[in-house]
Amino acid sequence: VAREAVVSLRRHLTGRDGLAVVTFSDAPRDIYDSGAGAADFAAMSEALRRIEPSGPTKAAPALKHAAARAIPAGREGLVLLVSDLATENFDVDELAELLSGRDLSLAVVATTNGAAGGPEQTPLEALAGRLGAPLVRRASLADLAEIFARFVRDARGSAIRRGRFTVIVAGATLFGRRFPRLPRLGAYILAAPQGDAEVPVRVGADPLLARRLVGLGRSVTLAVPLADADNDAWRQSPQLGELLAAAAQWAARPGPDSRFTGEVSREADKLKVRILAADADGPMNLLQLAARIELPSRPAAEPRLVGLRQLAPGTYEAQTRIGVGPLGVFVADEQSGSVVWRSALAASYPREFSRIGANWENLRRLAKLTGGRIARRGELATLTAGLRARGYRPLWAHLLAAAVAMMLLDWSLTHIRRRRKQTPAGEVRRAS
Repeated sequence: VAREAVVSLRRHLTGRDGLAVVTFSDAPRDIYDSGAGAADFAAMSEALRRIEPSGPTKAAPALKHAAARAIPAGREGLVLLVSDLATENFDVDELAELLSGRDLSLAVVATTNGAAGGPEQTPLEALAGRLGAPLVRRASLADLAEIFARFVRDARGSAIRRGRFTVIVAGATLFGRRFPRLPRLGAYILAAPQGDAEVPVRVGADPLLARRLVGLGRSVTLAVPLADADNDAWRQSPQLGELLAAAAQWAARPGPDSRFTGEVSREADKLKVRILAADADGPMNLLQLAARIELPSRPAAEPRLVGLRQLAPGTYEAQTRIGVGPLGVFVADEQSGSVVWRSALAASYPREFSRIGANWENLRRLAKLTGGRIARRGELATLTAGLRARGYRPLWAHLLAAAVAMMLLDWSLTHIRRRRKQTPAGEVRRAS
């Protein structure tokens, strides 16, 4: 944990800061020293790996060893001490005067519980009290890196350096534009470039402007306090507006590449990415494309990289198993590193729903109870036509009966009329 905490200081040290590492048991031993230059953290990490803990914890000789080191002019010193407080007895007044005379600040991390060690102060506790040095007690050193960072920030004080400074621009252009000369600065912020940041603008050895690729995006940092009265010349200069505009344009997300079209889809628990690549001359073949898949629902998870393989002229495809949450897909050309196509998918149904279908046991039981049957999808049209036909009532018998009745009625009426015409009138009266 102590090794990692020392390496973490990379984020808080500028190019003007030096760093030395000293271990101590019965005697102090130099592990690494950057001297007057900036720390080489790769070399320091290698030296730290060779440390083997052993022996007693004699802190006084280590502190005297640190006080005896040469401190470059114009710099201040800070000693970070990690100890269990169970050190040898030493002359507190003598060591306090030695550290004070060398303009060395002290900060102590005690690997004990949160309470004081006892009714009597240990020599290290007394030394910290005499110097007004911070002393932090920790039963666990899990946050040692954060403690170191706080100690460095507090000891550094103001991070703004004031004076009259000449700004140096490396190269002929910056963000594709020419800035042959920028105004002199009255103040700037002491900063440390992070990771693989490029620093094209400096004040001496100190970084003033850094640009960096962050994932698939871009970041620009300008270490100039523009609200500071010391930088009136910068605020009034038209070059500041041009510089900020150029930086914003460089950091803005580029538009889509018109040569590439694609689609992304889910099939059950698989994600499918298909890209079509073509320019004015036709399909673009033999490209090395890779899809970067990011899950917003799991920001701590590492993005997944999947290579695309060519299936046909200008056609590339990749498949991978993926979760059901929302995701972003970025397809990049591995040779140039540029993103050529991007898309996103919303959340889909949970994986367990993909296995849910018809409950066949209940359907068979229902068919048996109702006298029905389970039909296949292709039989639906035939079954529907049959059910409709079965619902029709046969009307031919009724029509035939009606026709016979009409025939009999017609015959009866015709016969009666004929008999009336043949019978005399008197007989009709007598009969009536």
